[in-house]
Amino acid sequence: MADGDPRIPGWGWAELYGLLRSLLLYECRPGHRRRLARLYRPHLPQGALAVDAGAHLGSRTRTFLALGARVVALEPHPRFARLLRRRFAGEERVVVLEQALAARPGALTLHIAPATPTVSSADPAFVALMERQGVRYRHRIRVEATTLDRLVARFGLPAFVKLDLEGLEAEALLGLSRPLAALSFEHLPERLSHTRRCLARLARLACYRYAFTAGEEARFRFQGLPPEAALAALERLGRAGDLWAIRAGDGAGAAAPPAPAAPGAGPG
Repeated sequence: MADGDPRIPGWGWAELYGLLRSLLLYECRPGHRRRLARLYRPHLPQGALAVDAGAHLGSRTRTFLALGARVVALEPHPRFARLLRRRFAGEERVVVLEQALAARPGALTLHIAPATPTVSSADPAFVALMERQGVRYRHRIRVEATTLDRLVARFGLPAFVKLDLEGLEAEALLGLSRPLAALSFEHLPERLSHTRRCLARLARLACYRYAFTAGEEARFRFQGLPPEAALAALERLGRAGDLWAIRAGDGAGAAAPPAPAAPGAGPG
């Protein structure tokens, strides 16, 4: 199968296995999209903008579209960015960007794991953790990076942002200088300090309450917790998943002024 990108080898057995694994994990679960839609619906009114950062095969992009949203889907892995462009070709409500998110615009080194492409990452600490767990990274390529501030300047303020960046979530939040209404980001129990960094950055932007979905479950394990209570709950659960940050409507800090972004992270 031709891939069309000279930076990575063509499709071999490991790559085909990785694609099949992703399809089974994200696309072949009866009723899963309907359950996901129930979670996202309160945050995505008809015509709202969603950002799917780390879109992979586009399962969340597809859910956002079903809710009537417009979607900016970011995917730095060239093979999966190409698949996204094919999947959503002709869908005028989707823009696919072959980019990573970071604290500032530029370029990053993406470590690619052919058999487990969902953990391809540009964060060395995350890569080291995955290697200790048996993941084999075979290729490294340079990819373009942008910032959340640049996306806001180009497309407008999103109603919801999904960050699945394999270790770069805290860095991506440094590239944001104004509060969002709602977002989610990946949490790993082995990287609780990384989750703390994310919460600390969000606290500079606004007052948030937190909810958590474990793994690919489409239900909340807890909801409405302040930051420290959410961290304590995560420690007790010991599960990987997505931590949701919902801006408190009238909470302290909800109207906080924009926090300074990382140098060079603003629109340009």
